[in-house]
Amino acid sequence: MMARLSLPLFLAPFCLLSSCQTLAFYQQAIAGQWDILQRRQPIEALEKSPSTPPALRERFALTRELLAFAHDELHVPVEHHYTTYADLERPYVSYIITAAPEFSLEPKEWFYPVIGHQDYRGYFSKEDAIAYAQLLQNDGYEVDLGGTVAYSTLGFFQDPLLNTFIADDELDFADLLFHELSHHLHYRAQDTDYNEAFATFNARLGVERWLKKTRRHDLLEAYENRLSRRQKAEEKFESAREKLELLFASQLPVEEMRRRKSEILASLQSDIDTLRLTSKKPKPAREDLPYNNATVAARSTYYRLVPFFAALYEKAGRDLPTFYQLVKDSPTPEAPVNSSP
Repeated sequence: MMARLSLPLFLAPFCLLSSCQTLAFYQQAIAGQWDILQRRQPIEALEKSPSTPPALRERFALTRELLAFAHDELHVPVEHHYTTYADLERPYVSYIITAAPEFSLEPKEWFYPVIGHQDYRGYFSKEDAIAYAQLLQNDGYEVDLGGTVAYSTLGFFQDPLLNTFIADDELDFADLLFHELSHHLHYRAQDTDYNEAFATFNARLGVERWLKKTRRHDLLEAYENRLSRRQKAEEKFESAREKLELLFASQLPVEEMRRRKSEILASLQSDIDTLRLTSKKPKPAREDLPYNNATVAARSTYYRLVPFFAALYEKAGRDLPTFYQLVKDSPTPEAPVNSSP
């Protein structure tokens, strides 16, 4: 699931301090955010409209159920988020770029006012994203580029439901909402991996608790199977990451490093494609490019620290307020904890 933070309108004054390229980036960010705000419609009004499709009404009802559960059971700030709906008339809300050097898994960072350094660059236009990705490639970076269906404004705006994810199946929809709401609960400036892995793990907790609370045992089994398949994929990525890190530290001749790196990444892509065929899940919304360092770095952002949060949850005795306090107080680990949730 691609879900990132957005750059809201209050960043406009900083554009005056930027280079031409950076100015263009902030201009598109402001225009894209403004377009979403202008398209919002109150869900209450849509529910009263006879032209609203029944499937959309059902999803609005599910949203209310999930928001109430998030507030009452997960102790997550809900405020007035997801009380509006916006049809963007496109499949993805934005396109995310991750970049990494040829022989490193450390992603390139970009600095943004207020939210600090982040490991990605986001564009509302696919064409703009592709153009910037090409510039990065010209500078020697490997690039991963994919569409994202949702984002969080960290509470600066009242985030709407979007057509880009409203039709997701019930499990993915619940997971996504809990993920985005988790960003409102805990956000650590300049630590993308920590923020996304926390939201990923907390969403998992939320979905499991919601399904148990509502006694949807068939869906709980389906969700656990989905998590099991996801875990297998993460193990493949982590194994490839370890091999690549050893390779990049080996000081082998450049051409030999390139050859071995290509073999590791090709094997990883083959393994993931096989798992995807087994699960019958659609391919993720990334450009059809061979796996590279940026692909591995982008995946790590969401999952590599999940075992760390699983360990904190157990340390808290599976008590959510205690867990959240540990999350707030704990420094980012230098390496992932070798345990599974």
